[in-house]
Amino acid sequence: MLLILATSNLHKVKEIQAIFAESLSVAQSLKNSSCSDTKDSLNKGRVEQNYHLNNLIAKNPLQSLKIRSFSDFLTPFEIVENGSSFAENARIKAEAIYKALQESLKSGTLKDSALLHKTSAEDLQDLQNGDFFILSEDSGLCIDILGGSPGIYSARFLDLETLEFSAWNTYKKGLPKDFNTDRLNVERVLFELKTLGVRESKARFVANLCLLDSKNVARHFEGICEGRVIGEILGNGGFGYDPIFMPNGYTQTLAQIEKKNAISHRKKALDKCIKYLLEIC
Repeated sequence: MLLILATSNLHKVKEIQAIFAESLSVAQSLKNSSCSDTKDSLNKGRVEQNYHLNNLIAKNPLQSLKIRSFSDFLTPFEIVENGSSFAENARIKAEAIYKALQESLKSGTLKDSALLHKTSAEDLQDLQNGDFFILSEDSGLCIDILGGSPGIYSARFLDLETLEFSAWNTYKKGLPKDFNTDRLNVERVLFELKTLGVRESKARFVANLCLLDSKNVARHFEGICEGRVIGEILGNGGFGYDPIFMPNGYTQTLAQIEKKNAISHRKKALDKCIKYLLEIC
């Protein structure tokens, strides 16, 4: 079975693959343990909390699940995300990939495209047999003091027109020319905080996943990571806004936390998605 990710962003592809592998591995190991086998109350809680998931994995493991990017089958193309919420944008992306795949199947061009992208014969067969899901995501950082911005505009916050846009453009000209989009988005947040005269603000990362089956039926899963944004960049790990976001209960940013995937908004949403897949497959 294929799980086709509606993204060609290598960071997201690797993170989602890692979360799937880790979630299934941890739950499998917990299944084989027992609360009576340990005196660690925390571990006991984890076993109890994952009891239902463990049973699902025992009955119907997703060992054969193959996670791929849509760019393994199609030449990447621009998708206009004009929704008004994370859920709407996630659905737009999933349906755009679904439509493109269906058109390729009907026109007979999918095989040529598969050869171009070195897609395996097995993956192509799964796609032709309808043995696939499309998983899309829209996520972003919502900062309280900025009225929830950048929100659905997180990926392009540097170009978002606000009352301070003119001042930001002037400020941006003084930044190093080699700053990429991720860094410029972060710098825009830091600029906005500085303009408001604050050093931090409550914030949250939100991820909304849209799982589309081969019959174009959608289901959504949401994950939220509460925390705060700070007025300085800390850490070299992660990507996006990770270097300025501290989750609640931590004194490090997501760019500094080694096991970011254990607490991230994307992890929380994917855990719900994994549970659903285990129940229906």
